[in-house]
Amino acid sequence: MSVFHIQPGIVDTAMNREAGGIKATGIEYNVSLPGGFNVWLASPEARFLNGKFV
Repeated sequence: MSVFHIQPGIVDTAMNREAGGIKATGIEYNVSLPGGFNVWLASPEARFLNGKFV
């Protein structure tokens, strides 16, 4: 079993836009970046990260 904790930062979602999170920083992050990273973390290719801080 692999367990990961991620902090994706500000992600462009309807909830963040409504709360002003996107406008407050002026930076927009697309949801595909943390989404794709999570898919990659689930792959055997990421096993070398066991016990590592990323």
